Amino acid sequence: MAEKFTISIIGLGLIGASAGLALHRYQDKVTIVGHDPESTALSGI
Repeated sequence: MAEKFTISIIGLGLIGASAGLALHRYQDKVTIVGHDPESTALSGI
């Protein structure tokens, strides 16, 4: 069984969100954790 990695993304602006979306295709191999200190970063979702 393959090892599953955890990747933390600090800052969910344009670059952080893009990285998270790109990694989403590997969700069977990667756990993605995101954090942004500004609550407005996710207000458009």
